[in-house]
Amino acid sequence: MQVAPGLVNQVGYLCDTGERLTVSYFSHRGAAALIRGETAYELQQVPAASGVSYVGRGVILHGKGVELLVDTNGSQQLACRASDSSFPRTP
Repeated sequence: MQVAPGLVNQVGYLCDTGERLTVSYFSHRGAAALIRGETAYELQQVPAASGVSYVGRGVILHGKGVELLVDTNGSQQLACRASDSSFPRTP
């Protein structure tokens, strides 16, 4: 898939477990892609009281500022933080 420059924000996160994640935010489509290890998840944006929320395939992301919470299949919750100051932040 080709996307025009500036339409995708890619953010690297470091989680409290030491795990690293990458999220690509496609704001023009209301979608995001989570890369966790060798697995990619396509997520759709859903309404959030504050920040942003995305859901798909048993994964829920909620981000605000540099913070990101990842809930996988309701069994594991990761608290993550943007890991590189050169990445744009979620709204």
